[in-house]
Amino acid sequence: MIAKIRNNPRLRIYLRDRIEDEGIEVVIDGNLSQNEYVGVKVDDYYNGLHQPTVPKSVDYVVVVDNSCDSYNLYILEMKNVNSPQKLVIKDIHEKFANTIADFLSEEFKEILLNVGIPVLLGNTIVRKAGKGSCAAICIRYVI
Repeated sequence: MIAKIRNNPRLRIYLRDRIEDEGIEVVIDGNLSQNEYVGVKVDDYYNGLHQPTVPKSVDYVVVVDNSCDSYNLYILEMKNVNSPQKLVIKDIHEKFANTIADFLSEEFKEILLNVGIPVLLGNTIVRKAGKGSCAAICIRYVI
């Protein structure tokens, strides 16, 4: 799956090895090589389409190869806020819903949803991360 993402001409310019936005960095696992994970900057992808109305989307989709017949797919939205009370949860939910419904399920379903049986590992989580917050969903694909 990671090779397919890295070789996709529509995604290639939106790939990031460093998962960072709004001054917040998420480290997936410091022991992983660049061949074992890939981050796609989803909001940059949609902005790059130059549509009259840009759909709301999360910051990143990150895919990690577990090397044991499964992949984890992390959907990440990062916000640099002093307090979770400043987050608009409805907007975050809309970003996740749009990303799942369009980016994962339509635009790149042949890559991101065609690898096995999805198992939801976690719901939307809003967690204080230093001076910011990160909302995340983790999905494992078992091959």
